[in-house]
Amino acid sequence: MAMRMDLLQTRANVAASVRVEGSAPGRPSMDTSVPHGVIRLRAAIPLAWTHVPKCGSTFANSLVRLPGVCPGFPWPDMANPPGLSFGDGEFVLPIDWPERCPGLKQLATTFPPLVFGDHCNVGSSFDDVYDNHGVIMLRQPEQRLISAYNFLQKKNDSHWLKLSKGWNVTEFARETAGCAVRMLTKEPLSLSNRWHKGCRRSSRNVYSGCHNGWYDCMGVDVQAGTIIHQPGLRISSADVNEARARLRAYAFVGITEEWSLSICLLHAMFGGECNPIEFSNVNMARSSASDMYDTSVLQGFTDEYDGALYREALSIFTANLRLYGVSKQSCKSCFDSAGFHDGTEASL
Repeated sequence: MAMRMDLLQTRANVAASVRVEGSAPGRPSMDTSVPHGVIRLRAAIPLAWTHVPKCGSTFANSLVRLPGVCPGFPWPDMANPPGLSFGDGEFVLPIDWPERCPGLKQLATTFPPLVFGDHCNVGSSFDDVYDNHGVIMLRQPEQRLISAYNFLQKKNDSHWLKLSKGWNVTEFARETAGCAVRMLTKEPLSLSNRWHKGCRRSSRNVYSGCHNGWYDCMGVDVQAGTIIHQPGLRISSADVNEARARLRAYAFVGITEEWSLSICLLHAMFGGECNPIEFSNVNMARSSASDMYDTSVLQGFTDEYDGALYREALSIFTANLRLYGVSKQSCKSCFDSAGFHDGTEASL
């Protein structure tokens, strides 16, 4: 009940920050000058980001710039403004970000609270937090798995090295498949496992070294140097069906391979102007979203769990493109502001 009251209060606060003078509190403005996107955004806030690893940390740059979401920040045109930074997939904000960004949900599984964009499983929080408020980017599963493996290969932390060095890329894909389904349906690991000795606070009131949510995605942990599969994170076809149903209730579903159209769709749905920084390169190993890995390294393996969810995401995405009239042609002004003109994918 307390969580539900918190959600309602936050929604009221953000609605007030974008309300047109003369509109009645607690209901959408009848003033026809209010853009439809703003009205839809009022209904969706506070936004709860399900950040699937290697699907695009850059998405944070779009969320914080939506109208009224972070009225407490004068966002400059840069990916890492002074006082802010990207960690291992986390958008690190000053400690008072929950007050300055009332349009973003502070996830219960996030500690410390100033880490925005951690990789948090949805689990039993779906009804209270994510239903009609969730936002997500999803990536072709085999592409995401190869990207994740390559990313871990470059990490110096002993836990990550154990995961990537203990398996070749095909073994890694087989052992950690179903990441997105797992994140949408399973409970996160305990906070005592997620936030460990590497978590430290800097002089700028930001934390680093705290990123450990990948384990919830992969369904494994590293204990005493041994890779352990977590029984509570095992998935089945029933979980796939549940994940697909939950995805249908998300406020926004984007596709990493269609990054430019996804960002244009986000603004078509929720308002605001496209900013070049929304197409910048943040924690992406490839030169662009459409620059694909050679999946032959997986020796024919396909992720059946996330594959089914990805097909659902494509269906939702395609339907919303039609519903909101989004195409490469209609997005020309957005693409022009981002510095490209044909709708091809910008650097991520």
